[in-house]
Amino acid sequence: MKIDADDTKQIVNAYRRMADIGYRPSAPGDGYGHIYSPVPADLEPEARRYADAWWESENQRNFFIGTCYYPTRPAAIFAIEAVRQMGSEEGIPWAVKLLQMAEQELQKG
Repeated sequence: MKIDADDTKQIVNAYRRMADIGYRPSAPGDGYGHIYSPVPADLEPEARRYADAWWESENQRNFFIGTCYYPTRPAAIFAIEAVRQMGSEEGIPWAVKLLQMAEQELQKG
């Protein structure tokens, strides 16, 4: 299934919001969060690449998570399970609770 304009807009807007806090997963970098380029004047191509890649992962039901850092593994588990609950309206209350648990776990530091 090809990504449509509404889905693209939603994902691109989410990417822009992440870029606003300095998180740009589609920016040129080393794969470990170190970005080699400043925020471009036109973020659109980068955000569109992200949208296309996101859609492909979602469409294939195949997201790469990576490995867990031992101290944050419980938070990662809660966050991933929250994402699984976001697949339906009925899961939203569980997602909220699980994300709160993840945040509490990360706050322990």
